[in-house]
Amino acid sequence: TEQSSLIHDFYGRETLDREPVHLLLDTSLKGGKLSVNGFISASMGVPSGTTGTIFSPIRTEVLYHESERMAVDLLARATGATDAASSIVSDLDHVDQATQSIRAMINQCLAYVSKVISGETKGDAQIGRYLLDTVSAVPRIEPAQFEKMFNNVVQDLLMVVYLSNLTRTQVSLQEKLLALE
Repeated sequence: TEQSSLIHDFYGRETLDREPVHLLLDTSLKGGKLSVNGFISASMGVPSGTTGTIFSPIRTEVLYHESERMAVDLLARATGATDAASSIVSDLDHVDQATQSIRAMINQCLAYVSKVISGETKGDAQIGRYLLDTVSAVPRIEPAQFEKMFNNVVQDLLMVVYLSNLTRTQVSLQEKLLALE
């Protein structure tokens, strides 16, 4: 658009020796994903005559941290709502969603392996190595040892909660005692 050219020309003058990149973000989250397109400009036209600007697309890749991904997922969930509101999930709900996602991925891997074993699908050596590396990275822990470690972490967490509540109560009592004086 005409505004895109003006914006791009302005930043072109600001960056001097570097070519600015024009980014377009589709915030409607169609398909449940944030669409990002990048463009660089190139002059076009008749020499000594009318010139214009053409935007050439460039390859873009969206990289973000886990916390940012969670925020984008929250926005994507709100797009389907009639009132455009979405509640933030609790930690337990987030763990449940992550567990369901992992379970779905494991089921997809198992289905692929079953098809390869039965001969329905020809095996891919690269996928096989990737699956082997993934399975090898998982630590082998006995169920009793895992339960003991989990219970220790829960006990530590409960102790921290108890101590923070105790500290909060002490501070509150101290404030009230000072207010009486």
